[in-house]
Amino acid sequence: MEKDIILFTGQSGIKIEKCLEKAKKDITDLKIEIVKIENLMIKGYKKIYPEQSDYDNKTIITKILGLQPFLQRKLWDMAFKSAKQIFGVNDEKKMYFLSFHACFYHQKNREFLSPINLGNLERIKKRVKMIIVFVDDCYDIYKRLLSDGEMFYEDVMAELVKPEKAVFKSVWNLLTILSWREVEIAFSRKISEILKVPLYIFAVKHPCFMIQRLILNHLEKLQIFYLAHPISSIRRRDFARTAKFPEEINIFAERCLDKKKNSILFIPDTIDELRIKKEDNFYRPELSAGWSLPFKESDWIYQALPENLERINPLNPKNFQISETKAKNTFSPLIEILSEKIGEQITSRDYGLVEQSKDGVIIYKPYWDGDISEGAVRETDYNIELRKFKKENRKIFVFEEEENLSKYRIVELFDSLVNSLKKVDKSTKDNLNKLKEKWKNDKSIYTEFFKGKLTVSKIRTEIKKVLPNNYDFSEKFFQSHKSTLRGAPMLEKEERLSCCWKALYDNIINLDHFKNKCIDPREEYFLIPSHKFDNKIDYVLNKIFHKKRKEGFDEQEKKK
Repeated sequence: MEKDIILFTGQSGIKIEKCLEKAKKDITDLKIEIVKIENLMIKGYKKIYPEQSDYDNKTIITKILGLQPFLQRKLWDMAFKSAKQIFGVNDEKKMYFLSFHACFYHQKNREFLSPINLGNLERIKKRVKMIIVFVDDCYDIYKRLLSDGEMFYEDVMAELVKPEKAVFKSVWNLLTILSWREVEIAFSRKISEILKVPLYIFAVKHPCFMIQRLILNHLEKLQIFYLAHPISSIRRRDFARTAKFPEEINIFAERCLDKKKNSILFIPDTIDELRIKKEDNFYRPELSAGWSLPFKESDWIYQALPENLERINPLNPKNFQISETKAKNTFSPLIEILSEKIGEQITSRDYGLVEQSKDGVIIYKPYWDGDISEGAVRETDYNIELRKFKKENRKIFVFEEEENLSKYRIVELFDSLVNSLKKVDKSTKDNLNKLKEKWKNDKSIYTEFFKGKLTVSKIRTEIKKVLPNNYDFSEKFFQSHKSTLRGAPMLEKEERLSCCWKALYDNIINLDHFKNKCIDPREEYFLIPSHKFDNKIDYVLNKIFHKKRKEGFDEQEKKK
C-alpha cells in the first residue's frame, strides 16, 4: 500500500486516540497501528527530565504545554523520529494513524503555538493519503477540559473559585476553545497544502463506518456530498418538535449513507453550538436541547462524556443563582459576544465542509413551512463558485415538497406587497399578516396558488379586502417596472395599480432560489407532491448512487 499513513489532528478535549480506537475497531482487512505524537513526546520528556519520570502522563503533558517553545519543538522532533522508526518500510497489509495536535495552547503564555516541523512531515509525503481534522461541539470539549487534572479545572471547578466568577471564566474559556479550533484547522490546512493531500474537517458525531469508507477507499470511487437543510428556521418554530423535522432529516441522512456503500455525507448539525437561550432580547447562561442526530450514539466516533461531566452546564458550571437584573445587565452582553463568535464560525466551517464535498450539495426541504434556509442558499452559491473556479462537476440535488414552495411564494407575495406599498400602518400590516398565515395554512389556497389557479385578479380581489381604499404602490416600485408596461407615460391610477399587481405576481409566481442553479434540473431538482414524497426519495437516491457506480465501472472498462 503506497499511501499507508493517515494524519489526524484536533484540539485537546476531543480524545483523538480513543476516537481512533473506535474508528479502527471493525476494520479486519488491514492491521491499523495508532501512533500518537504526544505519547512519544512524553517519552522524550522523561529522557530529558529523568527525575520526573515517575509523574503520570497527564501531569507530564501539562508540563510540556508550559515549556519554552524551543523545547516543545525539540520534543516534537524527537517524537517524530521515533514515529518514523515505527512506520518502518511500506507494508500493503498495514496502515498507520498518525495523530497530533497541529497547535498547542501554551499554558503559561496563553497563546497558540505549533511545535510541528513541516520539513519532517515532508519526508513522509509520499506515504500520506490525507489529513483529517477532528472537531467537536465546543461545549462537549469544554466539559472534558473541566474534569480534574485537565487544563480548565483549576480556573473554574476548584473549590476556591466562586460560582459567579465561574460564569465569566467559562465564557472566556469557550471563546478560547473556538479560537483554538480555528487555528487547529488553519494549521492543518497548511499541512495539507504542503503535502499536497486532501483535507477533511470531520465532526466526531458522524458514524464510524463513514470515516472507514473515507480512509479505506480510493476517493474517486466515493460520492462525497454536503447535506444542507433548514436549522435556524426550524428552531424558531414553537411547533418544531411536534413536526419532528430533526427526526425526518435524520432518516433521510441514513438513507443517503446506507443506500449504497460508496457514499459520504457531511452533516452540518453534528456541531450544534448556536443554542444559547435568548428571551426578550437577553442572552441567558443556559442552553436549549441539542439537535438530534442520525444513527445511535454508540455508532459515532465521538467519545461519550462521563455522567458527572454530562450534567455540567458549560455556561454556568457551578449553578450560580442569577437574578433577572444581573442576567440582563451583566451576563447578557458577555454571552452575546460568545453567540456572535459561534455564528461567525458556522458559516466559515460550513463552507469548508462544502469544499471537501467533491460531488456537491444535497438540499433537503429548503422551503420548510414556507420559510427559506438562508444557509442552504449560501452553501449552494459557494458550491457554484467552486464548480466554476475548480472546474469540478459539482451537482446540486434538491428534494422539496410542492406545498412548501407554494407556502414560501405566498409568504414572499405578502412581504413584497408590504415593501412595495406607499404607506402601511400597523393595523394594515397586522391584517395582512393574518391573511398571509391563513393562506399559508389553507391547503386549498396554497394548492391553487402552486397550480396557477389563484390568478392575479383573484389575489388582488382578496387582498384588497384588508387594504385601505386609498392604497397605492410606491414610486420606486412603479418605476422599476414601468419600462415593461405599454401605453402612455402618464397612467391612470387604476391602470397603474393593475400594472403593479401584475408585476408583483410575476415576480413571485415562479420564484425559486435553487432550480436554476442545478447543472441539469431534470436530473437534480425534485419538486414532489407531499403524498408521493417519501416513496420518491428512495427511487431518486437509487438513481443518484447507481448512476455514479455505473460511470465508475465504465471508466475502468475503458482503461482495460
